[in-house]
Amino acid sequence: MFRKNYLTLLLTASLVLFAASSFAFGQTAPVRGVVKLQKTDGTVVPVADAVVEAFRTDIDRGKMPEAKTNRRGEFSFVGFPLGQRYALAVSGPGIGPLVEPEIKGGMENIVLTVREGDGRRLTEAEARQLAKGGVAAPTGELTAEEKRQQADNAKKIAEIEASA
Repeated sequence: MFRKNYLTLLLTASLVLFAASSFAFGQTAPVRGVVKLQKTDGTVVPVADAVVEAFRTDIDRGKMPEAKTNRRGEFSFVGFPLGQRYALAVSGPGIGPLVEPEIKGGMENIVLTVREGDGRRLTEAEARQLAKGGVAAPTGELTAEEKRQQADNAKKIAEIEASA
């Protein structure tokens, strides 16, 4: 009789511990936000059909399924595991890519403001590099600002060489 009660108690305790641990490790939360485009004239409009990708940044790999913005620029992820950090990479037609680091489960009022661009989509490696504070690989084309800086630098080099 004693063995039967002892075994029942042991099995019940094991079941309770298993249920508690699976609940603790299985917690998730949504991540929601909006993507807005800041045009060159200063106006801000929502971006429809932009792709938002979530890359896990606390380890070197891991990605959530991508989300797409609706006509109001809103996106939503469900089931972000609590305690894990992600970077959101945004791309879409007519916008420049953007990476927003340090996103965690439960963040629901994220505003991602992008600028006009070529619509290029970042690779996973580029998005991870930008999330770490690095510089993405060059696209091959220079922006107007980069061309101006390059011309200024060439002038300065020519002046220095001429005075030497």
